[in-house]
Amino acid sequence: MSSHISSRALDDEVSYVVPLSNYGTDGLCRDYTLRRSKWEAEANAGSHEARMDWMKYIGPIEEFGGCNPINGNFSAVALPLTRPDRLRLVAYLLEYIFMYDNMVEVANADGSDTNNQHDQRPQEWRYTDPALGKTEMQAKMMEQLTSMDPSCTGRVKRTWKETISIVSPNKGTLFGSLEEYLDFRVVDAGTSLVEALLLFGMGVTLTEEEDAILDPIRKPCFAALSLGNDYLSFDREYLEFLESEDEKTLKNAVWLHMQWDSVGVDAAKKTVLEATRKYEAQFLEDCAQFQRGSKGFSEKLKRHLDALAYQVSGNVVWSLNCPRYCPDHRYDSNAGIEDQLTAKAMPEFLGIEYKVRIAQRAKEAPGQLAVMNSGLENGRSRNSSSETSLTASDDTGSTPERSVSP
Repeated sequence: MSSHISSRALDDEVSYVVPLSNYGTDGLCRDYTLRRSKWEAEANAGSHEARMDWMKYIGPIEEFGGCNPINGNFSAVALPLTRPDRLRLVAYLLEYIFMYDNMVEVANADGSDTNNQHDQRPQEWRYTDPALGKTEMQAKMMEQLTSMDPSCTGRVKRTWKETISIVSPNKGTLFGSLEEYLDFRVVDAGTSLVEALLLFGMGVTLTEEEDAILDPIRKPCFAALSLGNDYLSFDREYLEFLESEDEKTLKNAVWLHMQWDSVGVDAAKKTVLEATRKYEAQFLEDCAQFQRGSKGFSEKLKRHLDALAYQVSGNVVWSLNCPRYCPDHRYDSNAGIEDQLTAKAMPEFLGIEYKVRIAQRAKEAPGQLAVMNSGLENGRSRNSSSETSLTASDDTGSTPERSVSP
């Protein structure tokens, strides 16, 4: 694509702007812009494909991941600039991360090893080896990333190792301050890993010099993402915490402020909300100052900072009613019916007809992970594991587009 095309034009090719005024964000994302991918069907497909492979290689999964038929799949709203031919693979990886996080949380809660939980599962799932399954899925995901874009994959591999290797504090350990907690949380939340997937999705690499320039600018962005997640997921996490007999501490800034300040839930949530707003505002101000002529400014870095800002707003809007946090919005998480549900929700909430766009792909390669085809013809849900094939192609080709009837 020609370099003279503006960043706005590039953004508009793959996503559209959604007014943030449509959502009750509690004052978050003030002065931010929300975008949603035009290719959300690819994100829904990738999420479902990952779930099918998880059940095949590792075991049962019921917890929700990135899907949200009302406000948008996480990949579609948090990473809206992802290229169409890469969105399915990016969503697949993010869904795997969500499920991996579920497994780690369960292990941390009961003190078990994530690799040795299969004895507690139903008989029909005991033939799988979770440790082997995780290794196989991760290896094949990295293989797919590398085959599509080896230059971008190096960053994903590095941040992946950093994220999964972080050690959670011992039960009963209390962080001394919000700053100390954030040092842990921004890594634990996978902010650098998601940024790596954001870059991969856009087909962009950063030099060491560019990373050095960006480091101080994106720090408040990562803090805002982490605290926003804590604020919006707290109700679900706190309920699970109260029901647990083993948990002594809750890895959430709201709960920590309840301890530090000796206050109730409402007061602690207000404190975290204000801190999140502060970091959001700081990030925008730092971006504006950088763009006013700082050394190292370029259109490439400007678009990257824009993409990070879209992640902030997308993360908030997704969290407002995602099934992962909100029981009232749950359905069969493994049915693969997200496109049908989105086709019903989008006209009602946004006044927009949902368009299903599927990126053309190269012929399936042998030995790839099994993942679902779109399965949208005639309104079918994605429910047959025999139809699956994870592909990784740079070929955007022609792009079929059709509406899904509610």
